[in-house]
Amino acid sequence: MEIYPIVLAGTIFASVGWFIFSYNRLAEYKARAHNHWHQINVQLQRRYDLIPNLVETARTTMNFEKSTLESVVQARNMAARTLQGIKGNLTAEKMEALFQADQLLTSNMHKFLAVVEQYPNLRSVENMRCLHEELVSTENRIAFARQAYNDAVTRYNESQMRIPTKWIASCTEHAPMEFYPISSEEVKNSFR
Repeated sequence: MEIYPIVLAGTIFASVGWFIFSYNRLAEYKARAHNHWHQINVQLQRRYDLIPNLVETARTTMNFEKSTLESVVQARNMAARTLQGIKGNLTAEKMEALFQADQLLTSNMHKFLAVVEQYPNLRSVENMRCLHEELVSTENRIAFARQAYNDAVTRYNESQMRIPTKWIASCTEHAPMEFYPISSEEVKNSFR
């Protein structure tokens, strides 16, 4: 009996098994990264939904600070539109646009909260305190979701760099994913 056909069959079987295993691992890592992106999406939407309530609560007390309120609302609307425009298509350009819109919103929220600090009667309003606490909680959730997403993207992208999985990634159109960036300004300034 000749051993060559058995070795050939074993090699083919092992190669196909290895291909399937590697492809499934890439698909799993990509699915995890997308799941974490959806968690960021949920938390960003939660933030965008809180902001109008904060603004409305402040509007009744801050009659002469309309420009601050309007800039927060405009930045919120722009960020929400940008987030809606992504719809699961995480290109580098769309991720950068979301990052820029989110930075503008964060900057305007810091200005808004600085103005709120100047109004002791507004700070004492129970609804404002609750909304502020909810916003801080949401910011923490966003930070956690962003870290989980970036960790998942790192694992996915690293798996594509290793040979032989790199070959499978190139054959099956598994492109590297984009990270969700964080600025040093955002790290220094929280909504606390």
